[in-house]
Amino acid sequence: MSLRQPFWLRLRCKKATTHEVAQAVYGIAARKWAPGGTAPSLPGGRWVAVSSGSPLVNGIYQCYIGKRSLLATSMPLSEKSSRHKTKDILIGALLRVPAQAIHRRIIKELNEAGFDDLRLPHIAVLQFPGPDGVRPGTLAERAGMSKQAMNQLLRSLEGLGYIVRLDAPEEGRTRIVRFTDRGHAAYARIYEILLDIEREWRAELGPKRFTEFKDLLAQIWESPLIR
Repeated sequence: MSLRQPFWLRLRCKKATTHEVAQAVYGIAARKWAPGGTAPSLPGGRWVAVSSGSPLVNGIYQCYIGKRSLLATSMPLSEKSSRHKTKDILIGALLRVPAQAIHRRIIKELNEAGFDDLRLPHIAVLQFPGPDGVRPGTLAERAGMSKQAMNQLLRSLEGLGYIVRLDAPEEGRTRIVRFTDRGHAAYARIYEILLDIEREWRAELGPKRFTEFKDLLAQIWESPLIR
C-alpha cells in the first residue's frame, strides 16, 4: 500500500521529527484527505506541499504502519479499536494478545513488589521455564531472538543483580545463567502472579470451561502444531 495523491502538510521547519512526519503522513492516508482539504498539522510552522510520489514519504509511511501495528498489538484491550470483532480475529492474535496482557501484568506487579527495575523486555529471559542453568544461546532460541539481543538482556539483568553468568567447564567455553537470590525471589513472585491470574480467569470463565480451556492448550502444547 502507498500514498496515491499529493497533499499539504504543516511542519515545523527543521524541527519536526521523523515520527511526527510519519504520523501526519499516516493520518492523511488513513482519512483520505483530498488536496487542498483539511490536513493534520503540527504545532507552529507553515503549510508545505509534499509529493506522494516521493520514495522517502512512502518509505516513512510503510515504516510507520509497521510500527503502529506493533504498538497496537501490545496495547491494552481498552485502547484498541472496536472495529475488529473478536469472532473475526485469527488464532495468532487470540493467543498473542492475552499473553501480552499477562506479561504487562507480571511486570506491573513485580515493580509494585519492589522489583522496580524490571521492564517488559526482560520477560524474554524470565519466561517459563526460566533461565537458571540454561545457556544464553538456548535462551535466545527460546525467545526467538538473536544471541546478541539476548546477551544484551542478560547483561542488563546481571547489572541489576538478578543473574550471574558462569563458565561451564564440562561444556568447554560455554557459559550458563544462574539466578542470584534476588533473581530467585523475582521468579517466585512471577509464579504467585500467574496463580492469581489463573484464579481470575477461572472465575471469569467458570471452573468447567477454564479446565477445558487449559486441557485444550495442553493438547496443543504436546502436539506437532507448535513444532
